[in-house]
Amino acid sequence: MIGVAVFGTGWLAGVVGTLGTTLNVAALRTVGQVGRFLLPTDGLWHAAIYYLQPRSLIAQELAEGRQGDPFYAQGAPSWPYLLWVACWFLIVLIGAVASFERREL
Repeated sequence: MIGVAVFGTGWLAGVVGTLGTTLNVAALRTVGQVGRFLLPTDGLWHAAIYYLQPRSLIAQELAEGRQGDPFYAQGAPSWPYLLWVACWFLIVLIGAVASFERREL
C-alpha cells in the first residue's frame, strides 16, 4: 500500500509540474521539479513516453508549440537525471535490505 501511495504522489507531483508549465506558474513548476527528484517515477514515465512515441509526433508537437500534456514528452531525460535515478534506486535498495536484516522472518 505504501508503494502505491508513493508512486501516486510522484505522479501527482508530475501533473502539478505540467500544470505549472502550462499556466506559467513558477511555484507549481518548482513543485514538479522537486517531486521528480524526490520520487523519480514520473520522470521515468516521461522518459518511457519519449522513447515510445514516433518521431513524427514529436515533430508535430514541437511545430504546434504544445507543452501542457502529461502524456507527451518533449525531450529525453538528461544523463545527470538518469544517474540520479540510479543512485536513488541504490539508496532505496540499501535501505530496504537494511530494514529486512533487522526483522525476524
